[in-house]
Amino acid sequence: MSRFMYALLALCLALAIFTGSTHGGYVCEMGKILLSMNTLGDKKVTFATPFATKPDVSVALAAMEASNTKNTRIRAFAKDIATDGFIAETLTWDDTILYTVAVSWIACGERDRCAGMNHNQQ
Repeated sequence: MSRFMYALLALCLALAIFTGSTHGGYVCEMGKILLSMNTLGDKKVTFATPFATKPDVSVALAAMEASNTKNTRIRAFAKDIATDGFIAETLTWDDTILYTVAVSWIACGERDRCAGMNHNQQ
């Protein structure tokens, strides 16, 4: 193997360790929630694997379908953030008519090196 290939392999390994792509470390999980006008409000999101500490969570509007006869007013945010999940809340006010909305989210934090492993295996 050439020096270049060894250097490239070392760089890839260093990036994987730095970004948490290996077991444990700083990692991110993301997802999307689709809501209708009947399901706006609080929506519980549960992480696939719990974080070791409370993660940083960001939410953003990904898409929406609203009436063009009224002003569109919507707010999306994360609340009650915990190691195993959070509440995604979407709010409208006044005379807004909203049919559907998609909210994307990303949670980044530390994961336990043993998260998701079965410790009872022999």
